Amino acid sequence: MRKTLGTWLFSVIFVAFISSGCSSNDKPSEEQPALGKLDQLLTNIQQDGNYVFDGLPWLTAKEDVMEERKLSQASSNGDSITVEGKFPLDDSVKQLVVYRFQDDQLVSGEYLFSMTDKNHFAALCNELKELVSKSLEKPISNDLNVLDDAETSAEQGKVVMWEGKDRSNLRISLLTTTNNGKSEYLLQIQTTSPLPERKDLNS
Repeated sequence: MRKTLGTWLFSVIFVAFISSGCSSNDKPSEEQPALGKLDQLLTNIQQDGNYVFDGLPWLTAKEDVMEERKLSQASSNGDSITVEGKFPLDDSVKQLVVYRFQDDQLVSGEYLFSMTDKNHFAALCNELKELVSKSLEKPISNDLNVLDDAETSAEQGKVVMWEGKDRSNLRISLLTTTNNGKSEYLLQIQTTSPLPERKDLNS
């Protein structure tokens, strides 16, 4: 199955990465606004009413993804490649980009954002709501009000989902986890390649 992995596995991946001491920027921390920084993300995941990942065509070979995005072999782990995100957000926001493969072909991907500041989390979710409300059709599951009360939605593991014209999917998930005794707020933005055509039950 090419659906998103369970919430627990998502949390384990993120906590392990955070605990390793990786940060999304090697420069000293500077005060940066949370807003106005995710415009490029929508460009990376949407094309002509369909959903893609990182601007790459679905079923691109794993080797070609690594070459195209200049990724090291060390970032590869079986059927996935995990690297640090590069969106120009505040240094307190930890970022991951995960490419997922089936039969060595790109079938889904995730942008993962983690932070401990609930106000920062709310600001990021509000910006995301503003962007998607202007750019995307109405969701097929839940609605954008999920992004209004980000803290509560994260505690409840709320998900908003869209379907593209080619039946590709976009999912925005709000989650929480615990890292070294501290609560972490997680924003997961995942796209998945088109599902197989449904068969007619009468055929």
